Amino acid sequence: MSENTKKRCLRCGQLFDEEHSGDYCSRCQIEMAEEKMEKAPDATVTPAKSRKHRFPSIFKWLILAVCIGIIAYNLFILSRLFIFKEETFKEPTVDKDAVLCMANLEEIKELLKKGESPGDTFVCPVSGLAYKIEISGNDTIIFCPNPEKHGFKQLKISLKDSLAEVIK
Repeated sequence: MSENTKKRCLRCGQLFDEEHSGDYCSRCQIEMAEEKMEKAPDATVTPAKSRKHRFPSIFKWLILAVCIGIIAYNLFILSRLFIFKEETFKEPTVDKDAVLCMANLEEIKELLKKGESPGDTFVCPVSGLAYKIEISGNDTIIFCPNPEKHGFKQLKISLKDSLAEVIK
């Protein structure tokens, strides 16, 4: 055989016959097949679970537990709203005489702001007694003489306040 009828292996450069198919000699073909087998993953071996996969799983369970806790708390609050009904606000009832007494306190306050003396012209509509005036520091306070007859502990107004103060 002549050298022209022979081929060179592309991997090792060894000469081989043209009858042989392919561009590699039989020894290089075997070596390449073995390399492919070594690189191929083994299907029978399963990798052990790493800790990386455990953390997200624990984190998901933790989030789930927190969400269940929030839902349970909201259900508790919601049940309390339906079971325990709060009492509606009741406006305090004030009789006609108490309103007249508060109006008198307002008028006395306006007279004192103008610098005038109310004298004995203003009296409590229930008891008929004159109002008590106390001067303390920078403020003047006018009291009803008998707030108990109106159903209160104290009925007063201050020159600094805009409305009469009622203490039950």
